Amino acid sequence: MRLPTAHTLLVLLASLPAFAHAQEDRWGLCAAAPEWTVVAPLPERPDEAIRFNADNADIETTGLATLTGDVRMTHRDQTLSADRVTYDRRTQELTAEGNVTLVSPELAMRGSRMDSNVETGEARVDAAEYFMAELHGRGHADRIERPDENTVVLHGASYTTCDPGKEAWLISAGRVKLDHAEAEGTAHHAVLKVGKVPVMYTPWISFPIGDERKSGFLAPSFGDSGKRGFEFQLPYYWNIAPNYDATFSPRYMSRRGTQLNGEFRYLTEASRGDLQLAWLDDDLYEDDRWLGRFRNTTRPTRDSRIDIDLNGVSDDTYFDDLDSSLGVISTTHLERRADARWWWDYGSLLVRAQGFQTIDETLTTAQHPYRRLPQLLFEGGVPDAGLGLDYALHTEWVRFDHDENVTGERLDFQPAVSLPLRTPGAFIEPRAAWRYTSYRLDDSLPADQREPDRSVPTYSLDSGLIFEREAATGTRQTLEPRLFYVYTPYRDQDDLPVFDTAELDFSFAQLFREDRFSGADRVADADQLSVALTTRFIDTASGRERLRASIGQVFYFDDRRVTLPGQLPETDGESDLAAEVGARLGGFWKIDGSLLWNPEAEQTSRSSARIQYRPDSQRVINLGHRYRRDDFEQAEVSFGWPLARRWNGVGRWVYDLDGDRDLEVLGGLEYESCCWKLRLVGRNYVTDNGTEYNSAVYVQLVLKGLAGVGQDIEDLLEEGILGYDVTD
Repeated sequence: MRLPTAHTLLVLLASLPAFAHAQEDRWGLCAAAPEWTVVAPLPERPDEAIRFNADNADIETTGLATLTGDVRMTHRDQTLSADRVTYDRRTQELTAEGNVTLVSPELAMRGSRMDSNVETGEARVDAAEYFMAELHGRGHADRIERPDENTVVLHGASYTTCDPGKEAWLISAGRVKLDHAEAEGTAHHAVLKVGKVPVMYTPWISFPIGDERKSGFLAPSFGDSGKRGFEFQLPYYWNIAPNYDATFSPRYMSRRGTQLNGEFRYLTEASRGDLQLAWLDDDLYEDDRWLGRFRNTTRPTRDSRIDIDLNGVSDDTYFDDLDSSLGVISTTHLERRADARWWWDYGSLLVRAQGFQTIDETLTTAQHPYRRLPQLLFEGGVPDAGLGLDYALHTEWVRFDHDENVTGERLDFQPAVSLPLRTPGAFIEPRAAWRYTSYRLDDSLPADQREPDRSVPTYSLDSGLIFEREAATGTRQTLEPRLFYVYTPYRDQDDLPVFDTAELDFSFAQLFREDRFSGADRVADADQLSVALTTRFIDTASGRERLRASIGQVFYFDDRRVTLPGQLPETDGESDLAAEVGARLGGFWKIDGSLLWNPEAEQTSRSSARIQYRPDSQRVINLGHRYRRDDFEQAEVSFGWPLARRWNGVGRWVYDLDGDRDLEVLGGLEYESCCWKLRLVGRNYVTDNGTEYNSAVYVQLVLKGLAGVGQDIEDLLEEGILGYDVTD
């Protein structure tokens, strides 16, 4: 024998709250669970039989059992209690009457009467009231019917996550049918009320049950922006097939018109990807504007992969005018790339075609990046071969294309061998490499300049020691001196083109690189020694690093004569002093900083510092400062902090100290009750390469356990306020 009611009632979880998710009551805003949701179970038994307990039991020879007086029936983690229970073994019919209560870990329910058939699974519950602890969701149904194993029908049903008597919102339906065979539910005459005011009505609606996707409208969003005006967006989701779907999101902007947005996603056994398209006849711009994105990943075999990433917009100011997210407003190039990769035990091969759309108006055509049409790159190696040697090989062939600059092909070949020797307290690794690079350039150059090449060796020796001591109770300190020597003889490379090479920014990590250039068009001449010292404080119990501090400098034994076009040779005998620090103090404080100090000029070349106080995910304060000599100096403050029991404040301020102006000011309030949350955020920020400001207002109403309405601003807050966790 089994209890049929648990499955019958748990379907409520998948019916009215179709978008429900777990609700965290961080500040104790919700009332406690009703007393009737907690019923002491009978003692645990090793078997799965149903157990009865009652003050009185009358069992007839015909198989009819009548239990009265504090009746309890338990099966696994379910407990049914009632004033009276009758069970007919012949017909398998069970009836519970008077204070009927069913409690399980997921759901608690009480009603006036329950009738069920244990064998067929048919059931009916009258005047049902239910409570779901994880969601703090509750509701009622005049009647719940289960005509068969796969179908449940609710009459006069409702759902809310608000406390009793404080229904800020409630959704109700005259009739709800749940068809588990089709994984689909339907509701008739569904009404959403905010307070006592109906704000949405539909005579009929269908929705998925469980994790199944279902076509239909998604939550709308709205906001206001200085560049776009009032905007409203209502997405429609189309579940085309189990592995295909699409979302259509028309977006109305009062200053610009209606933008059509669409996204198509697919998933097959070997591929996955998405296509995004947007089009707008811009009233303010007075022209059509569009965006297109296509991404695809295919795995033909276990050891191969094909990636496609194509992006394009109609004009250079598209993102400044039509998108206010933090990531895209600083975008200068959109990548268009197709990759094919193969892997083996000791190497990999990449075949790539790559181009860019430049959307930075300040860059001339000559400054646009080259296209790789195509690129072939092989990287491999054999570790721990004969005599403990490590062998490595880097080989690349690229055809570079450009609309204005010189074009051509480049072959780069770089084998290397190293001998890593390590002990627990020391390491030393000598390494030797040879790099050969040749070009075949276009006919615009004289014949004797079309096929330049370069051949240069590099020798390096990396070494270090690791000392340890017990610094304090439960803490271990390390002291790690390190020496890194590099020698690369000078080769005149002024006749080589510059396709994809740039000089790397100097930092502490740069102390241990053999080359100060990225790309193969330049190999830096070097006769230098890096000296560095790092100390760490480590918690011996957890293994976590509490403090790390590093300092180092490069000493040059010769001038650096290899340069990029327009640069002068470097003649300093020593580099800037590079320092880094990172600390986590008391579990709440986090400090990160870096510094480049010029000892000759006795001034800072570059610095960054950030202090974060974060006692939990909802309380965080960040202070930051960034400086680059002769370029910029910026200060930043951001926070997310409870102002009162129901009120949270968020803010971010980025200030240009050199230009004496705001780069971004963001501030907002968040009001949270047991069952709803309202966010109001205002933002003023620099766009158009620092020449104009845009102001925007974001509003979002979250009905906990149901859906959110308004502008989706979670990403904006989490990206802008480091460490702030936006949860509903």
